[in-house]
Amino acid sequence: MRLSVRHSLMIGMAVLVGLIIAQALVGIGVLETGRQSTRQIVVDTIPSIRVLGEINLQATRHRLRTIRHVLNDDPAVMTQIEGQLAEAETTLNQLFAAFEAHLSTPNETKVWRLFRSEWAQYLDLQRQAIEESRKGAKA
Repeated sequence: MRLSVRHSLMIGMAVLVGLIIAQALVGIGVLETGRQSTRQIVVDTIPSIRVLGEINLQATRHRLRTIRHVLNDDPAVMTQIEGQLAEAETTLNQLFAAFEAHLSTPNETKVWRLFRSEWAQYLDLQRQAIEESRKGAKA
């Protein structure tokens, strides 16, 4: 049995419409994957990057204040700097807690714990340097 031109065109159109629908479904799936990736970046990655940047800034300020303390001879200024250091440590602890809320993988957690242990060692060394600075041992 031969198909008429009309039936052939209708079958061809039906096949094309089917292909267009299949393509649309694949496209919707790809868009959904992209939306989920974007959501993950906006909700998790960007805030954690902001917090890390703030941690970096505050840690740098902390180090600079310690250097100012060691280089300074005036007891009043040294006391003022010690107050600033205490405030900076409080701010850093708040930022650390904020960043820990964004940790999502075991590898990130491992690296963060390593950083925290090294930061604690750094703070101990800085406290020793400040104690020596108070005693007048500037070298």
